[in-house]
Amino acid sequence: MAELPIVPIGRIIKNAGAPRISEEAKETLAKVLEEMGEKLILESVSLAKHAGRKTVKDADINLVINTYNIHNTNSRDVNINQELEIFSLKELYQKIDNKENSNQIKERVKSIENELRKPEINQSIIKTSVDWLKRNASWTIPTITQILLSTLALK
Repeated sequence: MAELPIVPIGRIIKNAGAPRISEEAKETLAKVLEEMGEKLILESVSLAKHAGRKTVKDADINLVINTYNIHNTNSRDVNINQELEIFSLKELYQKIDNKENSNQIKERVKSIENELRKPEINQSIIKTSVDWLKRNASWTIPTITQILLSTLALK
C-alpha cells in the first residue's frame, strides 16, 4: 500500500475531471507518484552531495526534472518522457543530422560547446542557446544538461 494519503490523490484525479474514482485507481496513482518522487529525490540528493551540501535545494530538484525532460506545461499537464540516455557531443551531432532544422540546432549546440571550452564561461550565451533548444529541439536538453554538468564539474 502507498504511503501518500489517498484522499488528496482522489482530489487530484477529481480535479482532472473524473466524476468517479475507484480506490484501486487512487492507490495506483499514489504508488506511481511515490516511485517517481523517490527516483527524482535520489538524483536530487546525489546532486546536493556532489555540490558539497547536505541540504537538497529546489534547484537540485529542478535540474533533475529538466534532465529527465519532465515538462510542467501547466498545473495539470505533466509529461514524463523516456529514461535518460547518455550521449556524447559526437552522438548528439549525429542525431541532429536527421532533424528538420539541423543547421540551427547545430549552431546552438556548437555555441554551448565553444563557450564551455573557454576559461571564463559566459552563462548568458549558454542560457540563450539552451532556451532556444528547449523551445525548438527539447529532445537535446537531457544530453546538453549532462554535458554541462560533467564539464562544469571538471572545471
